[in-house]
Amino acid sequence: MEDAVLNLLRERLMRPDAVAEFVAAYTEAVNSDRNAELDVRKAREKEHAGMDRRLKGLYDAIADGFRTAGILAQLEELERKRSQMDAELSAPQPSTVRLHPRLSELYRAKVTDLAINLQDPTIRSRALDILRGLIHRVTVRLLADGNTPVLELEGEIVAMIDAAEPKALAVVCPHRVVR
Repeated sequence: MEDAVLNLLRERLMRPDAVAEFVAAYTEAVNSDRNAELDVRKAREKEHAGMDRRLKGLYDAIADGFRTAGILAQLEELERKRSQMDAELSAPQPSTVRLHPRLSELYRAKVTDLAINLQDPTIRSRALDILRGLIHRVTVRLLADGNTPVLELEGEIVAMIDAAEPKALAVVCPHRVVR
């Protein structure tokens, strides 16, 4: 039973092809979001430059002697908006989260190392105790033919393996898995 669980960890937990697909989809989504954020920021910077030009025009008008209530109201409103926009634009640009392009290969190597390390007698006992803590009950019985063993698992390990790869336990033991 312990070897079956270790085999699932080594061979089935987070398949590298699934990790590669996740990395590609995640990178595409992050880049799309980042591009949208950059487009918004560029538009705000362009709007900010336009405000600066309008403010300069109002300052020039006031300097030339035009001092009406409308001009002063426009000046105050533009200065207020520009101040808000200055605060927005002073925030750092969002950074892109980058995933290693060979993440799936690295993950496969880590899972393989984990399975190998779990064979080390100095940690195997402790690791297996942890795995056993995730399994509440294992029932072994034979099918009616008297030759085919059936393993029934109960515990958190079933949910963990099923979440990592649905139906993986059915491949190992196609007859019955209890959750």
